[in-house]
This record gives sequence, structure tokens and C-alpha cells, in this order.
Amino acid sequence: MYYENTIKEIRTRIKKVYPDTKPVFMQTIMLDDGLVPLSYLLWMCDELQIWDTTSIDSAVKAGRWIGWVLAHFELHEFMENNETRDMVHEDREQGFDKPHSL
Repeated sequence: MYYENTIKEIRTRIKKVYPDTKPVFMQTIMLDDGLVPLSYLLWMCDELQIWDTTSIDSAVKAGRWIGWVLAHFELHEFMENNETRDMVHEDREQGFDKPHSL
């Protein structure tokens, strides 16, 4: 799975504060306060888990998606930028940003 550690931490932090939040796809994703609902961020994390892990195209797309999710996660003030950077760095060191052979 792409960005396995990062996704796990996102889920853990959301569930700790909002335990009833479920992943939900939405056509309109901005709330009145300009934030993206946490349920949509969870949906994006779910989607990342089911992508083809042997595809370079999926790996590149996963990098864009996780960056977008983390930017909005920071806007919700769940993490600071240095924390998200460190999580992604750990995933990259473990190869969770690259395609894997079957």
C-alpha cells in the first residue's frame, strides 16, 4: 500500500478526536469554513489503499493525493508541517512511495 504509515497515522488521529467519522465520497468537498470534511480525507485514504501497487502511474498519483490530504489535515490543525514531512519521509525510506513487484 502507498504511504502506509502516513495513512495509519491520519486515521488514528481523526478517530481519536472524532471516533464516529466514516469515509465518505462527496461531489462538493468544501465546507463553509473552507475546510474539507474529515470524512472525505478518510475516503481518499481508503482509495489509496486499493490502488495498483505495481504501477508507476499509481505511485505518482498517490504522491499527489497524499500531499493534498496532508495539506488539508494540517489546515484542520491535526498536525504541523514538520510532522507530516517526517511521516512521509519514513514511508519513503521504507519504499511505500514506489511501485512494488508482485
